Amino acid sequence: KLDEVLLSARKVLHYNLLRVFRLTDGEFELLGSDTRSDVVGEADALQAGMAVHDTRLAQSTLAVPIPRIVDIEAGDTPFRSWRGIPLLQNERPFAIVEMFHNLPHVYRSEHIWTAKAWADHLGRTILNGTRYREIQAAAFRDPLSGLYNRRYIEHLLQDETRFRRPGRMSLLMVDLDRFKEVNDEFGHAIGDQVIRKVSELMDTVFRQGDVICRYGGDEFLILLPSTPRERALAVAERFRLQVSTARIPDLEQAVTVSCGVSSLADFTAERYEELFKAADQALYLAKEGGRNQVSWCAAPGPGN
Repeated sequence: KLDEVLLSARKVLHYNLLRVFRLTDGEFELLGSDTRSDVVGEADALQAGMAVHDTRLAQSTLAVPIPRIVDIEAGDTPFRSWRGIPLLQNERPFAIVEMFHNLPHVYRSEHIWTAKAWADHLGRTILNGTRYREIQAAAFRDPLSGLYNRRYIEHLLQDETRFRRPGRMSLLMVDLDRFKEVNDEFGHAIGDQVIRKVSELMDTVFRQGDVICRYGGDEFLILLPSTPRERALAVAERFRLQVSTARIPDLEQAVTVSCGVSSLADFTAERYEELFKAADQALYLAKEGGRNQVSWCAAPGPGN
């Protein structure tokens, strides 16, 4: 969609080079560019005297602060006209359109309204794309814990080679012990505090590259890329201990968790379905063994 809008600029704007940058937290990201057939290449233009500045601010024709990305310095440069158009949201710039032309005095005041109308259309396209990504990201998050949800795990595992090394993926399933009793005795508000506290502890124990998910009401799932079984068991035990010593305001009892661990290295075929079944059975063994413990299962089935 953005590419289509950029190409439509050829019908209404005069330029040899057009570029669109998004501004986020003072940093510029190039979203797209277009060159006309008679333009000098951007690399040649930079060598010819355009200096790139990442943080300089200038005043636009609309009299608002905008990011100035390129200054045309004195010298033999192929571009002799420049116009910058800020794209505003709530009176603050979120992007900028830059147009260059190799003829002087091309951009006169009577052209600004046509350029601004096209830029407004471009701005709506950028914001709609941003909102779509935000909505998509929100759809993958559990609102209570802030962790990923089950939908995200299923989406992630559609590409089984995306984030793992063969044979070294481990999976940890975590279940809050007697969580229903906590809700029944102390109320759901306290139960929500327990969920949030356990989620915070996960952020401190697991690595940045681990995928932490709230899989169900009181069940969590953690994918551990490049992690052998021994390492996964050690991390699970450390997490279990941290939860057991944590305290929840207004809760008169300790919170404990049971953990089930499985690892792809224990399977002859690297299939995620088998990994999930093994972790689920390991979690069942931890529950049956008295809760508040870590168990592992090499393969799903009786006796494992």
